[in-house]
Amino acid sequence: MLKNKKSKIFTVVLVVGFIMAATLLLFVINNKSLKSKDFILGSKQGQILKTYQISQKTLFYIDQSAKYSAHQTIYDLAQNGGCNNDDKYLGYNIWRFDEKAQCVPDTAPAKNNFLKIFSVNLDKFLSKYPSIKIPLKNYNLDFKDNNLLGIAINPLKILIGKKGDKAIQIGNYSIKPSFKVDLQDYDFSDYDKLRKKAEELVRICEDENQLEKCVNEKKSIFNDKELGFELDDKCETE
Repeated sequence: MLKNKKSKIFTVVLVVGFIMAATLLLFVINNKSLKSKDFILGSKQGQILKTYQISQKTLFYIDQSAKYSAHQTIYDLAQNGGCNNDDKYLGYNIWRFDEKAQCVPDTAPAKNNFLKIFSVNLDKFLSKYPSIKIPLKNYNLDFKDNNLLGIAINPLKILIGKKGDKAIQIGNYSIKPSFKVDLQDYDFSDYDKLRKKAEELVRICEDENQLEKCVNEKKSIFNDKELGFELDDKCETE
């Protein structure tokens, strides 16, 4: 019985001694690390938090850039008559309905042209971001319902611990900077409706001797309150 008690006491003393020795060893190691010029207490955690904050600011910038680019693209697409080609007359894209047609305003072509113009507009915004180099031409673009989706191809990598900092460089913080833009009530089918109006005007005036006069007289066919179209009365044919 006595031997068992002594054995237990010896075991407890051994454990306590081991803990004290381990604590002393950790203290010595930690003390040496503190004396190192490259060590800053909590530097890893601080750099990770700092990098996370930078990533959130960058993602916000990308989201806003996508939003502004979408608005700009809606305007640019309308200015180009729903087209994205060089078939122009007096600076305006030509709508053709024959074998020479490079631009036929319709829902599907308007969507495709939107994505091409949007990609260029977005890269203009992203290339101006001062803090981090954001990858360009980095998105697979598509529409879902009335949302524009941008799925990032390559991740955005942010260095944890900048070069020259005293903080230890841990690695890279990697995120996929995808985005979604709500196009609200924007309707690509408006181009299809405009095309039908244009075809109707062509049918009305194609056999007229005074073509320009006919077009000016009948151009009000584009005015449609239900669709929200209204042609400027000052607009003249060339």
